[in-house]
Order: sequence, then C-alpha cells, then structure tokens
Amino acid sequence: MNTKSIYKSLLALVLLSSLHFSNFAYPEKSQLNKFNPSEITQNNSNLKFAQSQDSYSDQVKSELYKAREKDASEIYEAIKVWAVAWANKDMPAYYNSYKQGYAPDGQTHTQWRKFRKDRIQGKKNTIHIEVRDIKLEVGNGIGVAKFKQLYKTGKFKENSNKVLQFRKFNNGWKIVGERSFNN
Repeated sequence: MNTKSIYKSLLALVLLSSLHFSNFAYPEKSQLNKFNPSEITQNNSNLKFAQSQDSYSDQVKSELYKAREKDASEIYEAIKVWAVAWANKDMPAYYNSYKQGYAPDGQTHTQWRKFRKDRIQGKKNTIHIEVRDIKLEVGNGIGVAKFKQLYKTGKFKENSNKVLQFRKFNNGWKIVGERSFNN
C-alpha cells in the first residue's frame, strides 16, 4: 500500500473528528484583518484521530494532521468571512460564502438571493452576529461546523444553534447547507 492510499484510508477513518474553538464575535469588517490562523494551531489538544487497527507511520499521521489542520483553519476563516459579510450587509461577499447556484428549501437560487437580500439589506438597524463554541468536523473535502449564534438587530435578539455544511471547491470552502435551531 503506497503513502497516498494510506493517507486516503486514514482520512476516511478520521472523518468527523472534532476541533473545538470558542467565544469568537464578528461585529465589524475590520475584524477580518485581525484573524491569525496560527491561533488555531497553538492548542492542538482538541484535534483527535479515530483509532485504527492498522499501524501508520508517524510521517503519514503528521501529514494527515497538517492537512486537516489546514482545512479546519480555512473553514474557520470561511465562517468568519460569512459572518462579517452578513453583519456588514455586504451581499457580494455573503453570496460568495455559498456554493455557486445555492438553492435551499425548494427555492431557486434567484429566489434565495432575493430573499436574503431583502432580509439583510432591508434591516434599518445595524446587524450584529456573534459566533460561539465552534465545533468542526473535517475530512475528505467536506466539513461541518456547529456553533451557537447570537443575532441582534435593533431590539430583536435571537440565540440559536447553527450548523453549516461545507464542501471544498477550487475557489475554496463554500457553504452547501445550513440549519438553525432556536434555543
């Protein structure tokens, strides 16, 4: 078995392992420039590999770990870009967070874009999005992010649990599905 096939097998085994990040808020576009992916790697104790009966070399484990860490960092950044775009009512950046042609819940892509534009840009007050307790599951070009989301605009405030499903495309990690569950 060559290194590449071992790597793919190991990736399949660790699919849906979890990374945990917590208490991040994204109120302003200026926050985007302050993000440092190395912050994620400073505490690697939360990255866990599924146990396997096979014995893999430390080099293969290290390569897999680095690849998953990079994917997690990129998904974390994608969440940040999405939240900042939403809070700043930046529709091009917001739409770009989703896969091309995204169309949830039986809507067409055009209907979804119009609905989101009306909901986001139709708000007279500032939108504040806070994301907390992010848990990532990453592997084989897919990722799932689960987190607590606080949404505030004017006097309206909502806390919910959010799940964003990601897929890696040539132009980066894009949202391919999302669900919110009110507390």
